[in-house]
Amino acid sequence: MTKQIDRREFLKLIGAGAGAAALAACAPTATTTTASGAPAAASAEPLTLPIVTQPLTLSYWCPMSSNVSATMKTFGEIAAYKELEKRTGIHLEFQHPPLNQETEQFNLLTASGKYPDVIEYNWLSNAPGGPARFVKDGVIIRLNEQIDKYAPNLRRVLADHPEWRKQIITDEGDIYAFPFIRSDVKLLVSTGLAVRQDWLDKLGLKTPTTLDEWRTMLTRTATASPTSSR
Repeated sequence: MTKQIDRREFLKLIGAGAGAAALAACAPTATTTTASGAPAAASAEPLTLPIVTQPLTLSYWCPMSSNVSATMKTFGEIAAYKELEKRTGIHLEFQHPPLNQETEQFNLLTASGKYPDVIEYNWLSNAPGGPARFVKDGVIIRLNEQIDKYAPNLRRVLADHPEWRKQIITDEGDIYAFPFIRSDVKLLVSTGLAVRQDWLDKLGLKTPTTLDEWRTMLTRTATASPTSSR
């Protein structure tokens, strides 16, 4: 028999599931031990679709991207969200504040006491008082107990790496978000200088590793650009 869940319980579960999915992509694979002491791969609980037995609509407040607003009125028009609704049985009713008014509209929203089911916002730099204030005010949910109950792998990782735990808790000890754990050193860099390898090959240059080498490479490409149309 399929278990019926209410809206609040669903939101807790989906939040735990999202955190577990992000963690699974970043953390080492969990293993258990057999009677002989040999490691045995841990198996994840299979996902059953649709997620709900009855159609469910969730309100979702988030700033609109200027890239999307050029051709669409709402994220709900994006093909990926349409497909997700078909598969999960969950409809997202997007609420987008006017462009360039996100901070003002966010402050009005949180002051009203009438919250949507999901709020996507930068709680660290754009929210007065930060996550500690909004946990205290009941705008966002304290996740400590939810992680203990629904995300045992994340709980174990945080226990093994207390320095990571310190980065996602308030001074009061409240966990306010599921972290994106950059356990691989390659994930610590998301932006930086880049250069086309074919340019280097045509100019007979090696990949620059110092500022002087970058200066030399840029000077050469400016005076003898492989793209003759410039």
